Order: sequence, then structure tokens, then C-alpha cells
Amino acid sequence: MCGITGFINGIDTKLNLTEILHSMTDTLSERGPDSKGYYENKKKGYFLGHRRLSIIELSDKGKQPMLSPNKRYVITFNGEIYNHNIIRSKLKLNGNWISGSDTETILSCFDEMGVEKSLELFSGMFAIGVIDLKEEKLYLARDYCGEKPIYYCNFNGTFMFSSQIKSLIKHPLFIKKINLNSLNYFTNLS
Repeated sequence: MCGITGFINGIDTKLNLTEILHSMTDTLSERGPDSKGYYENKKKGYFLGHRRLSIIELSDKGKQPMLSPNKRYVITFNGEIYNHNIIRSKLKLNGNWISGSDTETILSCFDEMGVEKSLELFSGMFAIGVIDLKEEKLYLARDYCGEKPIYYCNFNGTFMFSSQIKSLIKHPLFIKKINLNSLNYFTNLS
């Protein structure tokens, strides 16, 4: 299991965004004790964090957040794509891989087919946060059964997500208040 987190800073702020990202990522240490990594684009307001539990690719070549081969996508990923070797064998990059990581397979697939078409191919358990740097879009995705968690919220124009709520709470814009309207929709069975 790994821990993913991140936010898109949508407001002009005097907050130390690097410090916030590191704090959010550090709360996920039990999910990924092997390493941690960050991606920051302060100009665009993109911040991704990752805590890694190394399973498929044990070397640093599997470290995240990771950029796609053509540098269009940056990902923070938790889980496992069971059919990644089958997908990998059908991609143009076949034979020119730098790692055995399913994360690299995911990103190469995104480069060739786009995010939405690629997601249809993945069999496994996963939660993904990926930024399309060309289109300036954040995609959040998880497996069909929802085995890998991903929580998200939007406060004052800052969109944040994480594997665990305790990471979101570390962001100073997060408001610890239950939305009673949402709770009503959630519990209403009619």
C-alpha cells in the first residue's frame, strides 16, 4: 500500500505551500515507509505527494510522483495494476522501459491513449491522482470496487485529495465541519 495526496492551489495565498505538502505527505508514513516524493509547480499551483511501499519495482526507478515519458502527465499512484505487463507489451515503448514499475506502464499508456481510454484497460486495485500538464486538468480515479481509498474536497478554490482524511486536515484551508446537507443526501434512502 502507498499513500497519495495533493492539491491544486486556486487562490493567491501567503501560505508556505511546500511546507503544507510535506506535512500532508508525512501523515501518510505508515502507508509508505520506504520513501517519499513530491511534485511542485508553484506557478500553476500543482502539488503532489507520495509515500511509497516498494513492492513491484524496488529500486528508485519506481519512485513517485513520476512524469510520463513525454512529460505530459505527472502521477501519484497507490495500488497495483495486475495486467500491466500485458498492457506494456502492446505499447509503442515496448522494450525501452527504465523500470518494472506498473506506474511507468500507466503513464506510458496515458501518453499513447489518454487518461480515460487507458483507465478502461486497467485491471487491479488503485487510486490515482494525475495531472495532465498540457490540458491543465487533474484526474482522480480509482478501481471499480473502490478498494483503494481516495478522499477529496474543495475549500475556497483549493482542491485537495488524499488516501486518508488525516492528510487533508493538515491543509490550513481545510474546515473541520460536517456538511449537514450532504449528510442528509447520504443517509436519505428514498
